[in-house]
Amino acid sequence: MRIDKKQKIAGIPAITVRDFLAKVKDRLFTGSDAIRFLKTDDQTVTAILAELHSCEYIELNDLKTETVWEVTTAGRTFSMASAAKPILRKTADKKIQEFLDRVEIVNSSNHYIYEVVKVVVFGSYLSEQDKINDIDIGVALERKTTDRAVFEEMFEQCIRQAEEDGRYFGTHVERIFWPEREIQLFLKSRSRSISLHPLNDGVIKSAVQKVLFEKTTLT
Repeated sequence: MRIDKKQKIAGIPAITVRDFLAKVKDRLFTGSDAIRFLKTDDQTVTAILAELHSCEYIELNDLKTETVWEVTTAGRTFSMASAAKPILRKTADKKIQEFLDRVEIVNSSNHYIYEVVKVVVFGSYLSEQDKINDIDIGVALERKTTDRAVFEEMFEQCIRQAEEDGRYFGTHVERIFWPEREIQLFLKSRSRSISLHPLNDGVIKSAVQKVLFEKTTLT
């Protein structure tokens, strides 16, 4: 799915609204949450939520007495929309091969404490179009060791190295997820054409997909 940079929803850039849905797609949210994230007023947020609801990107949660929203499957798809310009299929093929080369680096390097165990592609790349809106890739990561003590030592070393390199963690959550985030950033390699998603995302589970890589388990 592609989103126009000039597109707006109730006066707010659609890209900004997309980013908000990406942030709340796995939890319930309120109008106040939208006001804080979008940095706008109650009237504008009411208009945004109404438009998102009419597009069936969000729906009211019936289990709550207060006004609480949740993102629909269509909304999840919108939350992954790309603003990058379409690319030729041969360019997309090259980018995918480069991506898989980086997967190999992650899995063979002692620097990373997680390994890539599965990669799938879905979305417009699987169509017969000559131009691809974006390359939607789903990735599954697993710890490189099942030994908890060893993993914790690897984790602390990873965090120390990041801090020595100038990385600042504003929250405890950022610190905890940095080892995974670092891999995601490396795999994406600043490419605006690649849209990276966790493999357990609900949208991916229901989408037609093609496996590009899957780690084989020795028995």
